[in-house]
Amino acid sequence: MDLTRMHRNAQRLLDQYGPLVREVVVGDRVVVHVFDPRDMEHVFRNEGRFPARLSHRALLKYRRERPDVYGSGGLFPS
Repeated sequence: MDLTRMHRNAQRLLDQYGPLVREVVVGDRVVVHVFDPRDMEHVFRNEGRFPARLSHRALLKYRRERPDVYGSGGLFPS
């Protein structure tokens, strides 16, 4: 996976499947891509007090591996 082209992969998913995409990734993990800001607002308002955001770990790893671009992980747990 080329993380420098994530925006292109996201655009391809949007073009091919629309503004809400369910993707099965490693093993049985599921990622839901939400491209419409109105849908994202609905998700944020309904995910509860302690939402699970596993993607933060992947972003943190990527950012730590790129100290030339990022000065820190730059992420706070939610």
